[in-house]
Amino acid sequence: FKHSGYDGTDIVVDTRTLIPDRAMMQVTRGGFHWENIIGKDGMPYEADLYFKLDNDDAYIVRSFFYIPAENGKAPANWKAQEKEAINTIEKKFRQEILSGLKTRQEFEVPNKHGICLIGGFIADDGKKPFEVHSTVEFAKQHDMSLEIMHGDVLKAGEPTLLKRKVNLDKGV
Repeated sequence: FKHSGYDGTDIVVDTRTLIPDRAMMQVTRGGFHWENIIGKDGMPYEADLYFKLDNDDAYIVRSFFYIPAENGKAPANWKAQEKEAINTIEKKFRQEILSGLKTRQEFEVPNKHGICLIGGFIADDGKKPFEVHSTVEFAKQHDMSLEIMHGDVLKAGEPTLLKRKVNLDKGV
């Protein structure tokens, strides 16, 4: 992939193990030549954090960044900027995701703010918005999958999930 790209376009720039046998990060560059960059933001990069909580479920957290072009060409310190950006993304993944990542039992309800996952939980301060894409692949339908996008921010004064009053008899 480093030489010919992924799917003919993305070039793998860096791969790092963040937690042995549990979490890794891979950074790809979205273009080959600075002169042919589409858009005006610069050279596009994608950083993917892959982590697993058990043997059956894996998760991907995706982040994007750009290195600005200088007059349509690579900046003189391009590789230094690239390394600094990758180090920054790694630090962000470690602080915002991996530091709060905990395993949990199937029916365990955490008593902290965060995001519940199958087999795990990512603790946070409850103030950051998030968006999640869940993909389901069907065992006998290899050419079909279902993707669900969800995530929302509580409105001021709205109770958290743990504080909501739920009346299961009335479907509320």
